[in-house]
Amino acid sequence: MDKEPNELVGARASLKTSEENLGDPERLSYLKQGISLLNDVITGEYAQVYKDRANNMIVTYRNRILLEVKGVLSNADSYSLDSLDYWNNTMAVFTDGGSDDDQEFKACKEQLFSKWARRFLGSLKPWELEMIKSEFQKKTTPKGE
Repeated sequence: MDKEPNELVGARASLKTSEENLGDPERLSYLKQGISLLNDVITGEYAQVYKDRANNMIVTYRNRILLEVKGVLSNADSYSLDSLDYWNNTMAVFTDGGSDDDQEFKACKEQLFSKWARRFLGSLKPWELEMIKSEFQKKTTPKGE
């Protein structure tokens, strides 16, 4: 069998570092890099065995993140707004890379975003809400009305 592609080796190292620092926003880049390298293998000129391996790794890490997010969702009120934002960004790594074909993952991502958005909007002062509302209306009202 051929030598494993450097992208797979690099992805493993990045994902290992990411997993060791899960929850640390400063280390999210390792997850992004690892998933990006795996996507490079899947879309590149590599043997099918390596593409399958890369896909399996993406699914494995996506499921690990899903498990973590389910725990966050079960007790979301105890998490800070920044922490909820971190988990939204973590899930976005998979959706941005096109690796969000799992319905349960999508549903959890939507639920997490909703909890974050409610909390965020609840943290705003009345004048800030009015500004957002005004900008939203400007962008959604057809010209000429």
